[in-house]
Amino acid sequence: FAGKNCFDGGCGTGRLAIAMAQMGAKNVTAIDLGAECLDYFRTIVERYGLKNIEIIEHDVTELPAWQDGAYDFVASNGVLHHTENCERGIREHFRITKPGGVFWVYLYGAGGMYWHLYDLLKPIVLKIPPADIRRILGAFGLREGLIYTYLDNFLAPRMYYGRDEFLKLLKQEGEFSWQHAKGMSEIDDTEKLLNTAYGAQIYGPQGEVRLVVSKA
Repeated sequence: FAGKNCFDGGCGTGRLAIAMAQMGAKNVTAIDLGAECLDYFRTIVERYGLKNIEIIEHDVTELPAWQDGAYDFVASNGVLHHTENCERGIREHFRITKPGGVFWVYLYGAGGMYWHLYDLLKPIVLKIPPADIRRILGAFGLREGLIYTYLDNFLAPRMYYGRDEFLKLLKQEGEFSWQHAKGMSEIDDTEKLLNTAYGAQIYGPQGEVRLVVSKA
């Protein structure tokens, strides 16, 4: 990231943006609609004394203020599938990626039983106030991260993409090459999951969309 202009679309509390800034990015533009998250993010940026992060409260699917090819590295980490116009957001993130730059993207995969089960149970869970959910799961001794995952999976709107569907959409916007992104844990490695006994049935025939897209 040294010397690069970076964009974190849907930055939340800013952990990815802070990592890029600490690894030498020239500038990191971090945007999100969550005002409370951004307030916390600003306190962390101030605590670390980082001067190379610009924090903006904004919709990640509407980026007309940002020029074509403005960024060397553009990230969308599990965000666009929660928006009302995921397709427009994908196009916009690719548009602001410079030729020779990288668009890193993670989207929920289509076709598996994992999300199907959540969707079947969602109407029931939506009847329970989130505060009660936190209290009940906390009483079971679940760590905070798992409680967050539970709330996110049940309460947040979402849509799903197959890898080929995503790539077909992106080809309408320009030329690129791609490869699977490999995370720090096995659950973040799509290829490894699909090679397990029931991976395709659980996560869909092509698994989650975790890709590093290099723009031509």
